[in-house]
Amino acid sequence: MKAVAEKTGAKFIKSENWGKKKLAYEVKRERKGTYAYFYFRAPNITVGELERSYRLEDTIIKFLTVHLKKELVPPRPVETVSEEFAGGRI
Repeated sequence: MKAVAEKTGAKFIKSENWGKKKLAYEVKRERKGTYAYFYFRAPNITVGELERSYRLEDTIIKFLTVHLKKELVPPRPVETVSEEFAGGRI
């Protein structure tokens, strides 16, 4: 699927294989599925091409495409609690 997206001009920012997990409900007699996450920037035609490819591929039983209006901001690192605050003093 990366090749299909890149052919239309998509630039991948992040892709992850989340592994095999139990599905929320049975789909086409399958109880487990392999989850994949793709985060990319692309022209409008990319989503249509990807979804067309998903439908043609027998191994893909479900997919979800989300269009973000704003780019995701990476979360800030969690600040450590100072010893004074942890001890009960403010």
